[in-house]
Amino acid sequence: MVISTLLYCEKYYSLNPLFKRAFEFAIANGSTLEDGKHTVEEDKIYIIIANNDLRKEEEAPLEAHNEYIDIQIVLKGRESFGVKDRALCVDYCDGYNSENDIEFFNDKFENKINLAEGDFIIFFPED
Repeated sequence: MVISTLLYCEKYYSLNPLFKRAFEFAIANGSTLEDGKHTVEEDKIYIIIANNDLRKEEEAPLEAHNEYIDIQIVLKGRESFGVKDRALCVDYCDGYNSENDIEFFNDKFENKINLAEGDFIIFFPED
């Protein structure tokens, strides 16, 4: 997991060959896109814009991905993330959904990370 601010996103481009394109697209277009899913590179990079109210902590299960790396960027306002080492998650909701590359857990988070406008967090499959 990486937590930083967009001012330093270039430091993390070497972690994955798609990071540069993903960050550049999000920075250039994120504030002008409508809510919904936007494809940047077919089957490789997409952005989901969500300006809706966030769920309450007790209503937001932990999630993980097997294939995708999830970059969450706070373009406006503030957001909090509950996190826990995936290897310690044992209370599965419905199992792994391969079509959407997502798995939910009922486990309680161990740490809470608060991000402000311009911050980002990168979740890898083990997170």
